[in-house]
Amino acid sequence: MSPTNAQEDIQPLTQRVGDLNRYLIDLKGYLVVSDALSKNEVDSLNQVIDEQLLPPPTTYNRFGTAPLGSGFLGWHPAFVALIDHANVIDLLQFLLGPSFTLRAIYGIYEERFAGKPIGGGLSSNSIPGTETELSCTVVWNLTDTGRGIGGLCCVDGSHHLRRDLPVSIQAEAHMSPLVVTPDASSGTAIIYTSRLVHGNGSWLGPHQRRSLFFEYATTHEGDLQQAIDVPSFPLSRRQHAILGHSNK
Repeated sequence: MSPTNAQEDIQPLTQRVGDLNRYLIDLKGYLVVSDALSKNEVDSLNQVIDEQLLPPPTTYNRFGTAPLGSGFLGWHPAFVALIDHANVIDLLQFLLGPSFTLRAIYGIYEERFAGKPIGGGLSSNSIPGTETELSCTVVWNLTDTGRGIGGLCCVDGSHHLRRDLPVSIQAEAHMSPLVVTPDASSGTAIIYTSRLVHGNGSWLGPHQRRSLFFEYATTHEGDLQQAIDVPSFPLSRRQHAILGHSNK
């Protein structure tokens, strides 16, 4: 069952997304959804992460990755609820259409001056001058990110371009005035398209960064070995479909 058919919606999709949101994501290539998670949801997710007793992020900055298992989806139902959370599902359907698949998940955690920062270059998930499958990413912030702090950064409007990123911008990377770091407090969701030039700024925050990444795409090869494993918690029919598994 496709995500759209999994539930009945009274309002048309365009009305649920809204004119302003549709304009902004077309203009910038990303959208910042404030208060997408309640404080209770954020606290619950952070508590479960604390319980995992993860090593300090000194040599590796990711946790809970999948495929190759169910990743952090297997830790608690609160993570499963993010697959098709009510505050992003309409935007996902607007960007990707009625049927799409969750391809990969991972968490990023960083601490100031702890190990090598992620930083590095900027990239896009598409090749300039070519058309690729539609895909997008939802970043759930469990702590604050933004200007002067670090976190997801990007070049506004770069998803429209059909040429490589100029060397001058890539060389300056996160010092370039063209590279912005959207202000996104804890509980915010950032949705960006695959064609957006993006990266991660050096972490300068006084607190630990915690962000959960959900990468979605419009097509799926049907190879369950490449799909995220279904966690042991109960899933809805729509969540099964988005994971690329049939609900038996």
